Amino acid sequence: MASWRIVFGPGVKATVNSAIGAATAASVTDIDQPAVNLTAITGFNAHFAAAITAAQAALATLTGPATKCTVIMRGYVDTNTAAPHPYATASRIVIEVAETWGS
Repeated sequence: MASWRIVFGPGVKATVNSAIGAATAASVTDIDQPAVNLTAITGFNAHFAAAITAAQAALATLTGPATKCTVIMRGYVDTNTAAPHPYATASRIVIEVAETWGS
């Protein structure tokens, strides 16, 4: 298994939303097994794209008075290379959104 994380912000909501929208699996640089190429794992790119949409929806739910926000996406993906399910579509993505005060 490879664990990974990508952080957007802290920044103003519109800027963070744009950064999320521009992200791809190739944008992930915080990965505990750098030799794992996330973009080459069957099914992961589609899962990541769906998570991007979910992250933007979660960000839209922030309605408090804070001037900034932070969005963290983290997860893991199965890195098994053996048959019968090499790089199975076993992946999990968690999305956290929070309002942020200060810098």
